[in-house]
Amino acid sequence: TSDYCLILCGDTPTSRSLTSAMISGCIPIRIGSRLRGLCEPPCHKGWGWVITGSQYPHLPYGDRIPWLEFPEVSEEAILNEGWQVLQNLFQQYNEEKKKNLRSIMDKMRSGWIYGWGNPVTSEKLGDAAAYIWESFESALTRAEN
Repeated sequence: TSDYCLILCGDTPTSRSLTSAMISGCIPIRIGSRLRGLCEPPCHKGWGWVITGSQYPHLPYGDRIPWLEFPEVSEEAILNEGWQVLQNLFQQYNEEKKKNLRSIMDKMRSGWIYGWGNPVTSEKLGDAAAYIWESFESALTRAEN
């Protein structure tokens, strides 16, 4: 497994690459701010994303995952400075920091699983449905306050 996986913004807020990285223990490096609900240059409004603001990011399980601890690199920095930006980031994440992030990912692994076996008849469910409802409840509580 790679130490890091680049998570590029697609045409929708959901990204299988983020889920795949988290499940495999590969530390996701978000490229750009769109998953945090922002649109910093070179992002342009209308690129298929709703700019929700940092209070309502597009990142899953925000009530369980401390996303600000995970690395993010601006799209502009990647375009202008290329590989050097990643080199600098790698130097910031020592083995202890990487171990901490992997611990967070390990605790969340079952939260990406909806169930096992036949999707129609199986009664053996994963934690994804419960995590989604709990995240939804947390978001409603935040919106009310």
